Formats: sequence, structure tokens, C-alpha cells
Amino acid sequence: KVQDLNLCIKVQNIKLTVLPGAEYYMEEDLPERLAAGQLLTINDTGRYLLVEFPLSIVPAASGDVFQGLISQGVTPIIAHPERNKHILRSPQVLMRFLNRGVLAQINAGSIRGMYGKDVQECAWRLIETGAAHFVASDAHTTHTRAPVLADIFAAVEKRLDHETAMILMCRNPWRVTRGRPILNIAARVSDDMPSSKPSPRMGLLPKKLRLPWGQAPSTRW
Repeated sequence: KVQDLNLCIKVQNIKLTVLPGAEYYMEEDLPERLAAGQLLTINDTGRYLLVEFPLSIVPAASGDVFQGLISQGVTPIIAHPERNKHILRSPQVLMRFLNRGVLAQINAGSIRGMYGKDVQECAWRLIETGAAHFVASDAHTTHTRAPVLADIFAAVEKRLDHETAMILMCRNPWRVTRGRPILNIAARVSDDMPSSKPSPRMGLLPKKLRLPWGQAPSTRW
């Protein structure tokens, strides 16, 4: 179907290529479904799988599910973790996953403030501490959350720098679609000067939880 769609696009002389992929809800049987060939990895490379948490909780089995995927050579990418209420309250939950090799993808709408100030602050905090690996549109239609990212690229470029914007929105997405290892982003927040004022209702990545990229991964989920 993707090949047929791309053929139609080419006939219409539209400069666009559609790649296969899917976003999967966090469920305990994801590793079994992957082993059975029932899941579609990003661009069907067998390397990356986009996984979505419920917005209110992080399921207790998530660590085991991620471990089951990673043991099969597939790296999970958590979609919009900044919107998850549990992670907003307890960011160390997300950091445990990231320290074990799971990746995080931020919504453009979160950066725009579409989901509230707390989510917006968390999104920026994840980017600034090097805990975010991608920024994506989360587009569902051409009207609702449309795939428009120029304003977000400019915002990241202004707040951080051009290279960070390129890694989050160009280089890492390209690498994932090719099944290649991604680039990490160094933390850009000093220990004594936080970039945003934490809300009393959320954790917003305390200093001690910033990603220790130089350390060996923890053996605990």
C-alpha cells in the first residue's frame, strides 16, 4: 500500500515520500507480537518502535515490555512522555527507561503550549537536559496537529542552537528511518541556573536525574 501511495504521489509530481510506520499503545504482549512479526517498526527496518503510554499512568509492566523489545534488537521510542501525568509528577520514572536505552520523542504541540504550561515546561526541560531525542508533529490529519514544524525548529534554534534543532528534527529522524544509531544531545542547563521555573505540581527533572550519558546503564528498570 505504501508503494502504491508513493507511486501516486510521484505521478502527481509531488516531492514527498511516505514511509511505513505505526504508533503502538503500551500493552504487555508487545514483545510477543514483535516476535510473531505482527508489529511494524519505523520504516520497517526492524530497529525502532514507537510506543505510547496512557496519558494518566505509566503501566507497571512497561519496564518488562521495553526489556522484551530491546532483547529482540528493537529500540522503543516513547511518544510524548511530557504529556503523561505520572511522568510530570515523577520524572525519575522516565529517566529509568532512558538510562536503559529507551528513547523519547517530544510533541511539537507541547512546545507550543497546546497542552498547558506544565507540559510545555516539561518538554523544554527534557530537550535542555538531553533527555529528548526527537521532536515530531504527532499529526493525525492535515488540520488537527498538522505536520508543520518550521516554527518549532525556529524556537529550538533560538532557545538552544541550530545544531540541537537539526539533531532533534532532521538528523535523528533521518537516522531512525534508516535504522541507524541516533545522536545524543548534551545537557544545556547549568546546575545553578534552571531554564524554567518548575511548577509546584510537577517534578520537571531534578538535577540529580539528568541523564548521566557517561555512566554505564543501570541493570534495574
